[in-house]
Amino acid sequence: MPLLALPLQTVHTVSGFVTLASSSVALLEAARLYLRKRESATRPVFSDPEPEARVSVDELAVELEQEPAIAAVAAEASPEGVEAARVSLVCNGDLEPDEPASPVASFVVTASGVSDRGKKRRTNEDCLLLLHDHALFVVADGMGGYNGGEVASSLAVDAIREAFERKSFDADLRCDVPLPVRGRELAAALHEANRVVSDLASEQAELASMGTTLVAARFSATRQSVYIANVGDSRCYRFRAGKLAQLTTDHTLSQLGDRGPARNQLYRAIGVKPVVDIDILVDSAQPEDVYLLCSDGLPKMVSAADIAAALASQPDLELAAHDLVERANDAGGSDNVTVVLMRVRERGAAAYQPGAVGHPTTRQAHEPARRAAEGTEQS
Repeated sequence: MPLLALPLQTVHTVSGFVTLASSSVALLEAARLYLRKRESATRPVFSDPEPEARVSVDELAVELEQEPAIAAVAAEASPEGVEAARVSLVCNGDLEPDEPASPVASFVVTASGVSDRGKKRRTNEDCLLLLHDHALFVVADGMGGYNGGEVASSLAVDAIREAFERKSFDADLRCDVPLPVRGRELAAALHEANRVVSDLASEQAELASMGTTLVAARFSATRQSVYIANVGDSRCYRFRAGKLAQLTTDHTLSQLGDRGPARNQLYRAIGVKPVVDIDILVDSAQPEDVYLLCSDGLPKMVSAADIAAALASQPDLELAAHDLVERANDAGGSDNVTVVLMRVRERGAAAYQPGAVGHPTTRQAHEPARRAAEGTEQS
């Protein structure tokens, strides 16, 4: 039977998430994996010289079906009977997956976070985590009826926090290349978050449709690196030398070639299925870099140019985070918006302050935390 014997179908849609009945998404994901293997790990999902010609996921998938090498990767990536999360690893530039560790921490990370329900939503389904002892920062954006979004994002964030506090990183993960230890631990924590949300959704009918996007950044001062994990369309940006770069790839149908009305719908989220695939990116952190984690409520309302302008004009992370939220609300505030900013500084440039894990609904309800994360892992 050909890989795409069945037509693409949406079997349910919940708050922008689609579950696809055919193997179209698996094939398209395999195409991305194939391109990474064949050429460069940092290229986009597809090199498409004529993106306007792409009308739907179906049409693009049918074309890819004719490529035997891609079909082989798809079969290898999804063997029957194996329930394992697939992890895609990307290392920016010439960075090796596990750089040799320095004997001492070379930098500290200061961080500040704020969340707001926006001007249109009754509740805030976003959640953030600043876990300074582990140099770990998380943003989650929940979805689903009957407060399901708020439950999902909180569960996911709590599961990640507990995994790191207990150093519990058992997970069945598969990757086509060796995973760096810190990247694997981060992926394992997201895998556990998916299990917790998925289990509760299957147990309580009123929460059956819940899920959450999630993006996390984990810094290693001894390896001068940051490990970034994402599922869904919450994003990580890096602001370096006046330039803003989006580091994560949204898991929306538009990234798979769909140019139709469903292009902004998610095809991957935490808790929607028993197993979720995870993207891990390793980036080399430099002094004065600013990393931004955010829910999609920010880029919906604020352009990349305006985000860069806000970061360039305000060196104080707390004030900059508030500024970004205010810009989103001033532009309409159609969604919850959560921002976590992290600045890399040379060691000795900052002092500790209390951290926070929060589910705030207004800016006034949450005093953003800022604290230096000294990179407690020394190996």
